[in-house]
Amino acid sequence: MLEAGTTTKLKHLLEIFGILAAFNELQPLSVNTISDINLSDSLKMHKVLEYAVASYKEDITIRDAAALMNLSESAFCRYFKSRTQKSFLGFIIEMRLNEACKLLKETDHPTLDLCYETGFKNLSNFNRLFKKLHNKSPLGYRRQVPV
Repeated sequence: MLEAGTTTKLKHLLEIFGILAAFNELQPLSVNTISDINLSDSLKMHKVLEYAVASYKEDITIRDAAALMNLSESAFCRYFKSRTQKSFLGFIIEMRLNEACKLLKETDHPTLDLCYETGFKNLSNFNRLFKKLHNKSPLGYRRQVPV
């Protein structure tokens, strides 16, 4: 499908939709409905996500994130995980690693520089977490990226 022309791609996509529409064992991706969404809850979560995006390169703490929502650290952790299916620190690590991937593709900066630039404190931890998420080292990832 990748090499197909635009019209052929569209035809294949419609065929896939047809197959999915006929399938009887579908399950919803989300169990939340519009009525489950609480506006103040959404605004609080937005504040936390804004804080995470603005601060992920720095020392970011659960305490500070919990304070934004006026929750204890443990209550915040449960709340965040129930909304994102990730721990808060796992979410931050993923953001850092995604930024590292972007920098590995777009720059030729040394891995050590990227490690610190994306908020990690030491290279071995950065390498270990990168390999755990991407099944290859940062240098292996960079070599794989087409120029």
